[in-house]
Amino acid sequence: MDLADSFAQTEFGVSWFKTLGGVNGAKQLMSTASATYFEKIWNDASRPDLIPRPGDIIIWGGSAINEWGHVAVVKTATRDGVTVIQHDGFAPPLVWVPNPNGQGGGYYSSKPAHLATLGYYGEGTGMVSGWLRPKWAKVVYTGADQRGYGPAPTKPTTPAAKPVAASLWMPGAVRSPQPGKVAVNTKLPRRVTWHITSDVDPGKQQPLFSGVATYLKNQGYCPHLTWDPVIGHIEQYYPADVGARALRMWNEDGARNIQIEILFSRGAYREGRQYGELTDTPLKGLAQIL
Repeated sequence: MDLADSFAQTEFGVSWFKTLGGVNGAKQLMSTASATYFEKIWNDASRPDLIPRPGDIIIWGGSAINEWGHVAVVKTATRDGVTVIQHDGFAPPLVWVPNPNGQGGGYYSSKPAHLATLGYYGEGTGMVSGWLRPKWAKVVYTGADQRGYGPAPTKPTTPAAKPVAASLWMPGAVRSPQPGKVAVNTKLPRRVTWHITSDVDPGKQQPLFSGVATYLKNQGYCPHLTWDPVIGHIEQYYPADVGARALRMWNEDGARNIQIEILFSRGAYREGRQYGELTDTPLKGLAQIL
């Protein structure tokens, strides 16, 4: 937080409290930041062209192991992640920091401000909520470069992919290509198979997405998509024109044979809440898949 506050104060020449506002945790900045000084750009998984720019303040929304999220200043960004200047995070050495409400806390880096490359989703940060773009008319710092500011682009900043290629990978999903693709039987009808991971018995804690994904990769059992219906995180392992490897048999049956694995176990707990059925979850990301 101190780095973001200092950055804003240097950019605008006024107190950080006037531009970013006082918060209990980084994840609240998207709500408290002043629209007079920042353009608020909310993350939208359906728009792969929506990429932060250098000088944006990027905000993660928190996770089960870090409810307050994370904030950093963007140095460079691509569709796959960002290189940022950050002040805390999880780089060693770590120190215990109590929560502002006095209940619990967490270990955070005591390393001085440093560069780090982060994904748009992480176990310690959660999903990116969005980013704050300083309004050039308010910037007083003489070392700022105007090219990094201004309104969000209305068109993709990179050349659009060819329609056929674009349809093979889901926009907004994290790509994690895997070996072992299966040649499909194009003489058979297209099909989609939905199934849940069913990792634990009712009453137990649902394993983290990263742990389940790592297991599937190590075992060579990856579907096309793995989807977390609670936070909306989606990873894709194979393009749509090949078969995946999550089924015991018939992975090759169909001109398209899309396999979608849902991170869900009946009756398991997620962040303190028990979900009896899949329909009890927020089903975040379902609209993008459909």
